[in-house]
Amino acid sequence: MLTFLQTHIDEVIRVIFYIVITSLGINIIGRFSKNLSQILKQKDSNNLLLRFLPLLDNVIKVVFLFFVVIIFLKRYGIEATSLLAGIGIGGLAIGFAAKETIANLFGSVALILDNAYKVGDYIYISQDIMGKNVEGTVVDINLRSTKLRTMDNSLIIIPNNVTANQVVSNISRRNKRLISETITLTYNVNKEIIKLAIELAYDILNTNQNIDKANMHVSLESLGEYSVNILILAYSNKTSYYEYLDVKQELLFSIYDKFSENNIDFAYPTKTIEIKNKTSNIV
Repeated sequence: MLTFLQTHIDEVIRVIFYIVITSLGINIIGRFSKNLSQILKQKDSNNLLLRFLPLLDNVIKVVFLFFVVIIFLKRYGIEATSLLAGIGIGGLAIGFAAKETIANLFGSVALILDNAYKVGDYIYISQDIMGKNVEGTVVDINLRSTKLRTMDNSLIIIPNNVTANQVVSNISRRNKRLISETITLTYNVNKEIIKLAIELAYDILNTNQNIDKANMHVSLESLGEYSVNILILAYSNKTSYYEYLDVKQELLFSIYDKFSENNIDFAYPTKTIEIKNKTSNIV
């Protein structure tokens, strides 16, 4: 009788031990997830990993619980092979039924690993599900899809497995943005006027605080069909699209004013038609 009670007490203690270990393990995983979430929020509140951290937390807990159960069953001589086989077959059936969902989940993981973009970024995707290029501001990222707000205020929803397999350009992460403008002058200018125009353009770039002084160039690009073409290449320190447009506008206004002050005329498409007057003598 004493042996019987001792055996059962040992088994109860063993069960309690497994319960404590399981509870402690799940608690540690939860605390780790919570601390990681706080650290990520301090660094970047829009970090993509923050959106998937609750899911990852639950997945790790389920995997931990699964292994504890396997060890517990093995302790009592119950082979886990048949259980694993059943789970494998069931998982395979679920996988076939929800392959798109699983593909999007793996796409989401790929986006996390690449840290491709976050909410608020302006991105350009080389090809969406319709086979067309798409760009816009990221307004939401979830386990299934990424939502973009385009320039015409349309909302585009792209599955994450599609996004993960395309070339994504994150415009918001540029540290500068190229300004490339061709200024056309009329053909009544001489060589000295062309040189003056180039010098004026350089002066305007040098005095603009929003232009990267280390990377700018102005030169005579070509002699066009109706104009002398001066190419201006410079980088704006402002990368936001609207701020970039403001910098570009300021630059063009300055060029217009300076060139007008120095009587440098801008060209526009023109054609000269030469008509020869032919006379004939009739006898």
